[in-house]
Amino acid sequence: MKPFIYYLRTLTRLLCAALCFFGVLTGTAYADASCAVSSTGVSFGAYDVFSSSDSDTTGNISVTCTGLTENSSVAYDILISTGGGAYASRAMSSGGHLLSYNLYTNNSRSIVWGDGSAGTAKISDGYGLGLSAVIKDYSIYGRIPARQNAYVGSYNDMIIVTVNYL
Repeated sequence: MKPFIYYLRTLTRLLCAALCFFGVLTGTAYADASCAVSSTGVSFGAYDVFSSSDSDTTGNISVTCTGLTENSSVAYDILISTGGGAYASRAMSSGGHLLSYNLYTNNSRSIVWGDGSAGTAKISDGYGLGLSAVIKDYSIYGRIPARQNAYVGSYNDMIIVTVNYL
């Protein structure tokens, strides 16, 4: 017979899925270009409350711009909302229970992605288009800190992606 802790660990691995989905903005107009924005949600999968390692994953924001004139160019900032919680510590929820996580602009997960305030960073980019289409992908690096006392359930949060054209 297996010990009780084995069954608890197995149950937690199977049912404690953490998902984070991003909003989508499309059909944005800019003076020299026509742009669209899409995103791929950050899915953490099963979270193991007994693991001593952080749970890391990635998502993507894609900006596609097409030049309207031969000398077309585009410049923009990409900001993301707090979702549940605050920039310092976002939180996913499941039936009133919370699971802390955060989103970052870099692979080392040291720069919190936000709106440029409160110690967060935004992504800024600009480039020439001509009459062609350019697709730029920006990785979102997610992390759930290890050893959180989380209830079994499906956790989620909604993040709004804003692209400000300059």
